[in-house]
Amino acid sequence: MRKYIFGRNAPPVFLGANMICKNSFKKSILILLSLVFCGFILVRMELYVKASSQNEPPIITEDMVGDGILDEHIGYYAISTKEELLWFRDAVLSGRTNICALLLSDITVNTDLLEKKVSVDEATGEPCVRDGFNVDQWTPIPNFSGTIDGGGHRLSGILIKNNGDNTGLVATLSGGGAIKNLSIVDSYIYSTGDITGAVAGESLGLVSGVTVDSLVVGRGDKTGGLVGINRCEIYKSSFVSSMQGENLVGGIAGENTGEIRCSYSGSSNYESIVFGDRLVGGIVGKNFGSVAYCYSISEIVGEGSGISGGAEFGSEFVGCYYLGDSEADSFDGTECKSKSSFGSGEVCCLLNIECEVFYQTVGKGTPAFFGESVYEIAIKNCPLSDVKEILYSNIAGEELIINPNHLYSFECDTFCDFCNLERNAEKMHTYVDKCDEFCDVCQEYRKVDHDYFDECDADCNFCGAIREVNHLYDNDCDSECNKCQEKRAVTPHCYDSCLDLDCEICGYEREDFGHIYGDICDADCDNCGAIREVDHEYKYDCSAECFLCGAERKPGEHVYLFPCDTACLNCGATRSVTHYYDNACDALCNLCGESREVADHKYSDSCDAYCNECGEQRLTNHSFDNACDAYCNLCGFVREVSEHQYASVCDYICNECGYKRKVSGHEYDNPCDASCNLCDEVRQTAGHKYDNECDEDCNRCGALRDAFEHIFGAYYTTVLPTEDRDGEESRVCSICGLKESRAIPKTASKNAGLSVLIISFIGISVVLLIIVIVAIKIYGKRRLVRYD
Repeated sequence: MRKYIFGRNAPPVFLGANMICKNSFKKSILILLSLVFCGFILVRMELYVKASSQNEPPIITEDMVGDGILDEHIGYYAISTKEELLWFRDAVLSGRTNICALLLSDITVNTDLLEKKVSVDEATGEPCVRDGFNVDQWTPIPNFSGTIDGGGHRLSGILIKNNGDNTGLVATLSGGGAIKNLSIVDSYIYSTGDITGAVAGESLGLVSGVTVDSLVVGRGDKTGGLVGINRCEIYKSSFVSSMQGENLVGGIAGENTGEIRCSYSGSSNYESIVFGDRLVGGIVGKNFGSVAYCYSISEIVGEGSGISGGAEFGSEFVGCYYLGDSEADSFDGTECKSKSSFGSGEVCCLLNIECEVFYQTVGKGTPAFFGESVYEIAIKNCPLSDVKEILYSNIAGEELIINPNHLYSFECDTFCDFCNLERNAEKMHTYVDKCDEFCDVCQEYRKVDHDYFDECDADCNFCGAIREVNHLYDNDCDSECNKCQEKRAVTPHCYDSCLDLDCEICGYEREDFGHIYGDICDADCDNCGAIREVDHEYKYDCSAECFLCGAERKPGEHVYLFPCDTACLNCGATRSVTHYYDNACDALCNLCGESREVADHKYSDSCDAYCNECGEQRLTNHSFDNACDAYCNLCGFVREVSEHQYASVCDYICNECGYKRKVSGHEYDNPCDASCNLCDEVRQTAGHKYDNECDEDCNRCGALRDAFEHIFGAYYTTVLPTEDRDGEESRVCSICGLKESRAIPKTASKNAGLSVLIISFIGISVVLLIIVIVAIKIYGKRRLVRYD
């Protein structure tokens, strides 16, 4: 029995007691060690419970896809609260650098950070927490190769104070990593080291769809509004606040060796500032890579320019624009633009030639990633002219042509004033008559062909133009033109005797000997006195004298074109005539149409219909206020008019004169009634209004309808429950989209379990101590018995 209890085969606890507890001091040491061991176990258990109490966000599964969650987000952590975001950060800090997160709501780490909780040292720019406030500082995530998708949400209240290099939401965004669709607002990023940015210190991954509206201060080199150094790609991102750095300072990146596309720096109120010493630019401090289709309206303070403070050989700028009045500091591919160019929509259209991600309300603000589309409209003076100017509008259009049918100085101008297009304007000239050589409108000269009775006629039949003509005669004594047969007064042939053959004047050789007369009408031969019968020649039937010899006769009647013509058409003899007129004010003769000068008609007033001089009646224009006015405003004339005419009982505007009367207005049975009870006019109404497809009662008139019953899907968790608050789960009607929510009770306190564990442990420890003490006492008694 002694060997079993105290020998080599005894249980270890007794062997320990046998070896250690040989006196009371050793007993005290044993008790003390037992208590230390219990305390250590308690501390480890408390740390374990504390660690397990933090909120680990749920992981997105296939059945959660929808409402902004895509297939590509499967496997992401779904983050909705500040605690879940901090858990995600700590998980990455612990070594899980490739995990991914999707924000399902706006998240605030510190409320009212810049407005209330933080003050800024004016000398250093360092943020200081004001007294009475507690602020959670953000620890930059190093070497992050996963993805943070903001889902279009805002992350606010981030405070970073770092004394080392690589400062930002992520210290280093590794290759394959991405931060996108996120807005960082009301935050302060401060570093005394190099390579500082709000999103990342150094980026070897993708930054896309990120907007930063926070303060960024870097006391070292390479400071950017988004990243300190960009080695990969930044796309469709913006910085709309102010920042400060030392050297290599840019609104988007301090240094760029990768690609920056379709991004901008500056706020629409033109209050953003990029401040630094050397190599300061609105987009990038110093460029080694590519910057394309970006713009900056930030104010540059320091040595630099609108887009980039400096550029290395081989770097590239394409389609970039910056605010300013001079292009002295611009690089190839960058262009200086005024405020009016940014506000008018011009820069927005220029960027969208290749980028197609910018929007703007023309005349308001500056290009952004949301809003209205901007279109370029070319203005021309006429269809074929060059573009006069460019108009920018939110309404699509092709061309605005001021003069669609071209514009000419005169109606008969040949060439368009703007495009010089030639047209056939020959038929558009205006002339007094067919022989007029100069157009009455433009005075252009034309060659005309006058109209004559024959080729020897000297006066044009239309205009009376006189020309020089040459009659053709056989000889000097020939009296009749061979072309027109017009006769002239000539000296007759003269012969020495009646037997002479050749005329002494013209040499005409006559065939027969003949008598010689003084003229064609001479009856007595000059040589022999022989008498002959002669026919006198008269120019006209009404001529009294022979034009050859002057012999008189009784003339015939004169010929006149009109009864009151004063001159004979043949001989021009004049006479005294009487013209006939309708009245004393008639200016044109009724017989010949000849005009005379007469005084204007005289009337008693502007509405008098009859002339006081001639009694002629005219059409008068009385002046009335409207179609229903009975009294002339000019003469007081009274006319018969009908009463005002209205389309209906409720119509308040007269159909005849536009007179407006007071009416009580339409009457309807209820807000959804379309027909007026008074006039039956049908109004355009929205009809009944229901909350959704399953709503039975009209919100306006209370009318009932047969509606669908709600068909709800399964409940899904929207807010996880914690020890401090209830959670929430929701379901949605598949017909009308109505969302119905209910609470999920708080989770059981882990402290209760901890208390049970502690009590159980203490109980076990006490039992063990009692067993040890009893064993020691038994061992002492046994020793005494043995020694006895």
